[in-house]
Amino acid sequence: MEQIGSHGVLISGVNGVGKSLALVALQRELLREKIGTWRVDGMSLLMGAESPAFPTAYEYLTHELEQKFPELGSLSDAETSASLCVGVVLIDDLDVLFQSADGLVADGSDAQLPQLGSSLLRLIDELSARNAHFAIVGTTTSADANVPLVAKRTGRFGKVLDLVVPTEQSRREILRRHLIGLPLRGDEEMPVADNAGSLASRLATLTGGYVAKDLVRIFGWAELLHAQQQVKPSQLRELNVASPGAPVDGKLVFAGYAAVQKQLFDFVSWKFHPTEAMNRLGISNASGILLSGPSGCGKTLLVQTLAAKAQVNFVSVKSSELLSKYFGDSEKAVRQLFARARAAAPCLLFFDEFDSIAHKRSFGEGDGGSSGGGVYARVLSTFLNEMDGVGSQRVTASSVSHAKGFAASESGGILVVAATNRKDALDAALIRPGRIDKTVELGFPTQEDIQDIFAHYTRKMPLAADVDIQALAERPRGSRTFTGADIAAICKEAAFRALREDIEAKTVCFRHFEAAWDQRAEATPTYTTPATANPESIAKPNP
Repeated sequence: MEQIGSHGVLISGVNGVGKSLALVALQRELLREKIGTWRVDGMSLLMGAESPAFPTAYEYLTHELEQKFPELGSLSDAETSASLCVGVVLIDDLDVLFQSADGLVADGSDAQLPQLGSSLLRLIDELSARNAHFAIVGTTTSADANVPLVAKRTGRFGKVLDLVVPTEQSRREILRRHLIGLPLRGDEEMPVADNAGSLASRLATLTGGYVAKDLVRIFGWAELLHAQQQVKPSQLRELNVASPGAPVDGKLVFAGYAAVQKQLFDFVSWKFHPTEAMNRLGISNASGILLSGPSGCGKTLLVQTLAAKAQVNFVSVKSSELLSKYFGDSEKAVRQLFARARAAAPCLLFFDEFDSIAHKRSFGEGDGGSSGGGVYARVLSTFLNEMDGVGSQRVTASSVSHAKGFAASESGGILVVAATNRKDALDAALIRPGRIDKTVELGFPTQEDIQDIFAHYTRKMPLAADVDIQALAERPRGSRTFTGADIAAICKEAAFRALREDIEAKTVCFRHFEAAWDQRAEATPTYTTPATANPESIAKPNP
């Protein structure tokens, strides 16, 4: 009680992370120490305050406290001292007390709050004035969004404890404890306890973004690894995301650019799985990668494929979708996106069309432009703060419980990858060590890349004997330059030409590819991007 220092504590965390379980554990410890407790949920308080037996919500709260803690005496008597009373009230879903009738969180002075929320704050103030050793611990899904500022001042709910999504180390321990209680098969070489630890370690690497509730749900299935694919992490449900270990099937294969793929995979692997040699030499991992190249070369598909191979969560967002016409919403969207990505760590956070929010601050005019201090400047500033880790430096329950382990709020759990076809338009503050460390050029495919792309898109297509992929890749294009998307379009058009020629066609012939090639060459514009081919030296650190 002495360590709390204020009469209110908020436990904040997403649904399913274990806030209610934390209250149960706290109550058990307090009862063991002979400290009186009262555990109740917010909805029960709301219904109790509606009772006709109590004219006001304040009278209802004081009556309940006097019944649960007789040492308080009569709170209606101003002369009564409560200094001898020691107790803790545990309120689950505290934030419902501050919601108005329309479900919104009221803010402002005490008088503007709902009656029950205002009465609770008044009660806390009176207990403080009477020197009572009394604390109120409440849970909320978001201390920032769901609890008004007036309730979080010193002396009320002045302390906020973030209960973060379990790290890999925490998930491993949760899974191991549940697995030990299951009838696992063991043998002389591997006892059941060791078998549980091995399986827990394997599952922990596949369950990034899972909260405790998600992990428990897995054990309702017969086959654990199958269940892991069926249970979607809570932290990924609101995002365009792929979970780790997604099957690399025909929809998630990147053809060509072998050197680029290897370079990028090394960056991703070193970020999330640093080698012993890297740790020994003190080599820091990249925090951001810029993928630059013309449209249609497959930047998005490449990053998604690499994330699946590296067994990490993949969160993808089109940068333009972060912009909002309402003041402050764009910056809030960026902060929430990074917060969600941290919760889903290890996570690869991908920004497509990056130049739409990160262009040079010399561009634009007026309030909307970057130089005018408008939305673009604010979004860019927020993004830079998040890249620097300013938004993640909060004290979390994980950092308290696992000081020696990996904390979920650390920036090491996220790798930011940004894609653009206008690298020259990006702000210089982004392209530097500590932010966007690496630049990877994904230029136009070489002849070898074109062959690989053709082979990929025709692998399920019945080809006639005269189809020669190498000869097709060597066909002259004049001043035209094809991208991977163009090659995919040629394969699709060739198949349609075969059908239009004969609806009963069994194969696609070389002449169909030739006609589709020529048609695409006429429709494809002449690109002026400096990178006209896939260079040998792809990735380089930014100066």
